[in-house]
Amino acid sequence: MQYRYSNSFLAVQLRPAFFLQSEDGNASNGEDYEYGVSGYTIFPVAKFHMLEDDSIKFFTTIGLGFGYVSGEIVEGPASVEFSGTDIGYQVGLGAEFCFLGGFHCLTVEGNYRFLVIDRVTADDFSGTNFDDGSITQPNDGRTAGEVEFDNRDLRIDLSGIQGLVGYVYHFK
Repeated sequence: MQYRYSNSFLAVQLRPAFFLQSEDGNASNGEDYEYGVSGYTIFPVAKFHMLEDDSIKFFTTIGLGFGYVSGEIVEGPASVEFSGTDIGYQVGLGAEFCFLGGFHCLTVEGNYRFLVIDRVTADDFSGTNFDDGSITQPNDGRTAGEVEFDNRDLRIDLSGIQGLVGYVYHFK
């Protein structure tokens, strides 16, 4: 979703994203495991049109956004549900190649996003027998706390390089 201010090189966008990742299998001790994480990101983005005419538009983007994740780790009889939030940023470059009077455009864009959720906290847990080299602190015996994996804070990294090829219709 984008709004471009009239007679301006500036446009603002709202870029929501949803994701889901899961993995299951058998551990070395023969027990089943299931790992899953899902969540969303919301990035308001400023888009600056640096050079443009009716057939091509070059632009750069910069945005500051929010990410939320939740997940579950199940190893045999032990399980922990967790969640976390953080703020990140993204920057990018792109071009729109327009045709049919400039209303229809093919857009090509590359972005770098940095969004790391450094610590997740346990929302619910059961059992205490996680495999060695696995979850080491889903709780402290009294209340849910930070989730640690192999004695380090479990972190979710949503950073990386994104490529986008898409269609844009300009209402004029």
